[in-house]
This record gives sequence, structure tokens and C-alpha cells, in this order.
Amino acid sequence: MRTIVAVENCPELKDTVWPKLIDEVKKKQNTYMYQYLTESGKNIPKGCEWPEFEEVIKKIKATNDSNGSRVERERNNEAESIKANIDAGDFLFEHSMAAQAFQYYLMALDKLQRTPSKKSVETVKKLILCGLEAVGAKMHMTDRHVDHEIRNLLSRKIYDNDDDIFREAACLTAGNAAVALARGDFLAAANGFCNSNCTTALGNSWPQALLAEDVAIYGGLCALAAFSRADLKRKVIENDNFKDLLDLQPAMRSLIDDFYASDYAACMDTLEKNTPLWRLDHLLARNFDDLYEKIVSKAMVQYFRPYARADMKQMAKAFNMSLADLEAKVSQLIISKKIGARIDSQNKVMIAKQADERTLTFDKVLANGEAFITDVTTAMLRLSLREASLSLQPSSKEHGGGRRRGYGGGGFMGGFY
Repeated sequence: MRTIVAVENCPELKDTVWPKLIDEVKKKQNTYMYQYLTESGKNIPKGCEWPEFEEVIKKIKATNDSNGSRVERERNNEAESIKANIDAGDFLFEHSMAAQAFQYYLMALDKLQRTPSKKSVETVKKLILCGLEAVGAKMHMTDRHVDHEIRNLLSRKIYDNDDDIFREAACLTAGNAAVALARGDFLAAANGFCNSNCTTALGNSWPQALLAEDVAIYGGLCALAAFSRADLKRKVIENDNFKDLLDLQPAMRSLIDDFYASDYAACMDTLEKNTPLWRLDHLLARNFDDLYEKIVSKAMVQYFRPYARADMKQMAKAFNMSLADLEAKVSQLIISKKIGARIDSQNKVMIAKQADERTLTFDKVLANGEAFITDVTTAMLRLSLREASLSLQPSSKEHGGGRRRGYGGGGFMGGFY
């Protein structure tokens, strides 16, 4: 998938790379990926035809059916059931059917997590890999499986060696955050990558998913897109664990420092220089345009916040944009109410909207009056209920046979008390 994303962003590589990819998937009998490659290539390159394609599909279907029957047959034998589910999931994942593999891994994990083990950690990692591969599929990738394994790791229920504990905790935390990034949930991804369990202990121990230097890029971009200024300082700039990760990616460190220091020219320059490379990343490529848009929008909002008036010509220089592009972008932010301003198109000036203090004061007084009326009405209703002897009464079976305390029919409603 990494190679495919790279080729899609550099079409000139297709003629040389596509045939090699097709040969690879034919060797692994990956019919799903073969279909994807030939459809993406629009026509099958000469010499890359697969005459046995239909026969291989039948063979894979027969194996899937056999695996499904085995899972059903072993469902009452816990040890064999776990093995059958994992084997079935592995076969499907190897053939690029991650969404179906996810379901088998999930069934195995529900039984594995009753007793913490290295196998349960490995199965959670397989779930994460499925989440990264089959982003569009309807998979309910929850945090509870990951959190459960991390708690077991940190309580030394699986590993005794600190290096193993920290490595696996970093893998699970970073992997779960990567799944959030893949589905476009930048806030959840940023919180995951900046979590205290996500450290350089990850190293290059999980190349199938991500490396420690990837975490610095993913976490930095997601933090810029999703965190408030205060959170950016607390969770990123002052986070010792994430500082260590940023040491692996100096460009990302510069980008974050420049953004926080409001040096937008340097910030945009770093962003533009690294964009072509980041677009080649198979995980970032899926949502990069949205990520980029959010970062630039936040920077513009932050730029204008201290001012009553801003020269758009100077602002265009700061963001390395043409005046026309800047005006279009700012107009969108004003329409979406992210910036409270209006544009003087003739003089190319942004002017902050001044609040009407008289109207605001009147609205506040009106709201306070309505709240007072509600409070008085509620108090009068309470008094009326008490005068009518309407209140909660214990049930006659309150102490009977260990039953839960009930409420008799003579009571009205408890919501008023």
C-alpha cells in the first residue's frame, strides 16, 4: 500500500513499478489486490496477465469456507476456537480482506483477554493493522481492547522486562492513534500520539504499522490541526516524551515552534517544503488535504485574533499566498464564523466586527429574567406538592426478601426534589 500511494502521487513511476507490484501479488495469490492494481492501471500491463485468476479465486473461497467451518466446529473448545479464529483472520488479512479478518480477530480477542498473555497483545496489534488497512469498512474499532492490554502490560501481568513493557505499550498506543488518523479523527489521534505511553521505545519494532519517527510527524500535524493553543503548549511543547520523538524529525519541531511563536512565514515555508514528501505517506495521504486545511485555517484565526484591523497584503506575505487566494480563504472563515470580521475589498483590509454592547447587555438581562421566572415557578410547584402531601413514599415491600427498595404508588415524582 505504501508503494501504491507513492505511485499514485508520482504517476511517472507507474510503468516501472506497476508490473513489479502485480508480479508480487500474483506470487502471494492476492486476487483482491490484483483487481485493485489492474483497475487503477486502467489496463493490464503487457506480460502481467493472470490466466489462473478465476481458478485462484475459487481456491481462496474454498479455503475461507473451510476456515469458517472450522471456527464454527471449535466454538465450544476455547483454545482451539482462539487458534481457528486467528488462523482464519491471518488468511484473510494476507489476501487484503482486512474487514473480514477484523471480525475473526475480534472473536479470538474476546476470549484471549480473559487471561492476559503475549498472544492477546499480538492479536490487538493485528486488529490495529486491520483498522489501518480497511479504513472505509464498517469496523467498530474501540479503545477498550487497547486500554485493557496496556493496563495489563503496565501491571506486569504479561511481561516482566521494562523494555518489553514500554515497547509494547508504545506500539499499542501509537497504533490506536494511527487508526484514528486514518479515519480522519484528528483530535483523538493527537491525544493518542501525545499520550505518556507513546514513547521512543517504539523505535523500529513495528515496521508493518509505523515507526517512532512517523509518530512525530503524525502527532505533530494532528496536534496543529486539532489542539487549542493552550493544549499545544501543554501536551506537545512541554511534553518530554513527545520532545524526544520530535528530535527524530527536526522539520516537525521547527513547524510546531514557529506555529506557536506566530512566525507564520517560517511555519508556512516548512509546511510547503515538506508537503510533497508527506503526501507520499500511505497514512497521511488519505486525509492530508483536510489536515492541511485545518492547520492553515487555525494559523489565520490565530494571526487575526489580536487585531482590530489587519492589512491583507502583509497577511498574504506571512502566509506565502496570493492576495486573491488569501481573500477567498478568509471569506470562508468569516462565513463559517471562525473569524469575526469583514473585508474592505477596496483597501484590502480586514476589520474586526465590534460587538454592540447595548444589545449584549439587554440580552443578558432578558436571559437572567427568564431564569428567575423559571426558578420561582419551580419553587411554587414544590410548595404546592408539599401542601398536597405528594412526595416519595417507601414501598411496603421495602425490606422483603432482599428485594431492591421500591416506591409505592402513593408517590408522585422524585424529579422535583
